[in-house]
Amino acid sequence: MIIEPPRCQLHNPLSRPTVWRWLQQFAAALRTRIRLRTRWRRLRSGPPPPAARLGAPSRFAAGSWVRVREAKDVFATLNARKQLRGLLWIWQQWPYCGTVHRVLKPVRRMMDDSRQVRAVSGTVLLATAPCGGPLDIHGCGRECPLMFRDDWLEEASPPDAADAAPGAGGIQATVRSAEEIRRTLDAHGSRGGLMFMPEMYQHAGKDFRVLRKVDRVLESGRYVPAAQPIYMLADLYCGGAALGDDGPCDRSCRLLWHADWLRLPGQGRAPQPWAPAGTRP
Repeated sequence: MIIEPPRCQLHNPLSRPTVWRWLQQFAAALRTRIRLRTRWRRLRSGPPPPAARLGAPSRFAAGSWVRVREAKDVFATLNARKQLRGLLWIWQQWPYCGTVHRVLKPVRRMMDDSRQVRAVSGTVLLATAPCGGPLDIHGCGRECPLMFRDDWLEEASPPDAADAAPGAGGIQATVRSAEEIRRTLDAHGSRGGLMFMPEMYQHAGKDFRVLRKVDRVLESGRYVPAAQPIYMLADLYCGGAALGDDGPCDRSCRLLWHADWLRLPGQGRAPQPWAPAGTRP
């Protein structure tokens, strides 16, 4: 059975494999086979369907400052399903009401959780509003930026410099060279199941602040410990280049880095090259 290969790190399970995870992959394979069969029928009957177009741009440009509207004003824009034009306002967003943020980037096209590329209009990502919430105690553990409709925002003045740049300092890590990283990857371009995105090579040899270590993630409806030592580096987001002609994707998930792709303070010997199970590296 054909299983659709992951197209980005968002589709990589970070926990240890379980029976439930295997069943999910089996279901995904069935969906993939159905989609492939549908695409083949379309190709036989005519030209392929066009790629998802770009949605209408946001009125807020990247780098501008906005204030999330008060809770009562946001609530007035939502339907009975807590949605505005199909985008769900999740409960982690309520604490951001009344706070000021810098726009990370507008969202005009993205790949959703069902791996379908779709157009998005009048929506932005905020640089300091991740899904974990202000206290970083919720969300899936991947620190994805939350999406905000223009209707939920208003123009604002930049905050004081001391408030605009939190989290300075901390542990620094160096991304290993491209050759060192390639030696750690398996035939699928992964290390321990985590895909190395091709665009990550541009950061090889550079130093970045370690934002956090991924200790646990929300998978299959429950929080589980990450099976591999995985880190996030400050200010590094996915650009969606791996989607090729279907992209780009403006979702801007944080790039995940296996410990073997980094030089960390106090780290011992270099990582072992990847080798098939049952063989010596």
